[in-house]
Amino acid sequence: MAATYDVIIVGAGPVGLYTAGLLEERLNVLVIEIKERLGTKACSGLYSTKLADFVEIKKDFVEHKVKSALLHSPNGAVVRLEKQETTAFVVDRGLFEKYLAKRLKSEIIMATKVTRIEVDKENVAVHTDKG
Repeated sequence: MAATYDVIIVGAGPVGLYTAGLLEERLNVLVIEIKERLGTKACSGLYSTKLADFVEIKKDFVEHKVKSALLHSPNGAVVRLEKQETTAFVVDRGLFEKYLAKRLKSEIIMATKVTRIEVDKENVAVHTDKG
């Protein structure tokens, strides 16, 4: 018989891991991730300082604090935006995602692809390449 969960989250990125942490207080949660390791997505780890409203900002994973930006338009114009205070953080995604994952009690299954989802009136079945 297959395992039963209240919630299955597909994707162990920052949002999936954070959501699992919120839900696991009341529900049985499983997180499924296609990648073999956390933090390997090839996109920036640029987050608003509002991130601190949701998780503790650790110096370990903050690489840079952002106070300004250059905007380049198609016609060649460049606009510089600058603030006195930090407006964003560039974080090491690997360290950040590992930090979020360590806080969880929920199970995380890595290197697993969701291949099909079946929905009926009573249940949702999630099928993976592992069975």
